[in-house]
Amino acid sequence: MAIVYRRAGVDDAPAASTVFAEAYNDLGRRHGFGHLQMTANPQNPFFVSCVSEEPDGAWVAEDNGKVVGFSVSWMRGSFWFLAQLFVLPGYQGQG
Repeated sequence: MAIVYRRAGVDDAPAASTVFAEAYNDLGRRHGFGHLQMTANPQNPFFVSCVSEEPDGAWVAEDNGKVVGFSVSWMRGSFWFLAQLFVLPGYQGQG
């Protein structure tokens, strides 16, 4: 497993939406909220908005070309805000 990190683009929205849905659903199952299921379609509009408005703060993690995680953040003056960080369940806790 050789994870590569790169800046995200709007074209990463479908993969980021899949990561979001799988991570969200896994967390829900583990905490007894399996009935609250998220789907990857429609795509995550927040991700697209952040990538468009603050491209330096959007990153994806890839394993052999497959997006396995993403983060979205932004800066306002000296304030840094991490808005989203999602990782596929099979890749969580791997460092």
